Amino acid sequence: MKTKPTVAAPILLTAVFLLCAMIRLIPQNAFGEGNNPYVSVSLLQLAVFAVPALIFMKLRSDGYTKKLRLRLPKQRHVLFTVSAAVVMILSSVLLNYLMLSLFPDSYTSSAQLYMSASSGSVLGGVYAIVAFAILPALCEEFLFRGIIIAEYESVGVAAAVLFSSLTFAMSHFSFVRLPVYLFAGLCLALILYVTKSLFAAMIVHAAFNTFSMLGEELCYRIIHRQGAVMFIFALSVLLAVFLIICLGQAERIYSYYGATDADSSYRTEKKKRLSPVSAVLSPPFLALCALYIIMGAGTGGSELVALL
Repeated sequence: MKTKPTVAAPILLTAVFLLCAMIRLIPQNAFGEGNNPYVSVSLLQLAVFAVPALIFMKLRSDGYTKKLRLRLPKQRHVLFTVSAAVVMILSSVLLNYLMLSLFPDSYTSSAQLYMSASSGSVLGGVYAIVAFAILPALCEEFLFRGIIIAEYESVGVAAAVLFSSLTFAMSHFSFVRLPVYLFAGLCLALILYVTKSLFAAMIVHAAFNTFSMLGEELCYRIIHRQGAVMFIFALSVLLAVFLIICLGQAERIYSYYGATDADSSYRTEKKKRLSPVSAVLSPPFLALCALYIIMGAGTGGSELVALL
């Protein structure tokens, strides 16, 4: 398939968004008996994100997987990955609390969405983590930090980071949570580039989702009991410490890359890059933005769409 990346990528995402729109038409009780729709949600994750991505790869070219950085992180990446995960989690707590304070009537926390889908049992909690945290991380990273970044690298690395992060945030169809998802997307894209490992981004994403499900509500309870000022101050100090560790490790890793003359073939030569303006004004991308606005403004719909 010889279609330009700035056209092909938004077409793929439009197909994904339309599949999400179709899920809204399915009655809630069709996802399974009771409040344990784990198998249904898992199958939907694969159908909405993984299947279109795999078909796209097959149509694109042979050897496409080489562009996706499907490799495990190295031992030298461990401290960076852990500290980046903590930075992402702590930052999300602060952002979530800010958005909750600004939009108390329309902002729903991830923990509340999780509780609405969980049976409350230990086994149900394990199933929920797999269905709502781990599998989404695998599927979404494969699509956004794998394929979408690989496609938009034809515009430049900065554009690849921005487009993948923005479309990732849009895929959750929430206006009030858009800043949180956008920030998370930027963090995950940077983790991908520092470690050169898609699996590192998947691990951090899974940890982030798990904390959002299990720890976010606890943070809100602490704020209500102890007061917001002290909690936010302590969280900010902790965030600063881990951010220093994260940046220091990133510098050490890139120093290693420079010393070993690591491969940077993903960087498109300036004269061969596609125009960022043409990428933004691409009709499929504009259609994708319109679809996001329509779906984000829609009321009702299945709670499972928000959990995908």
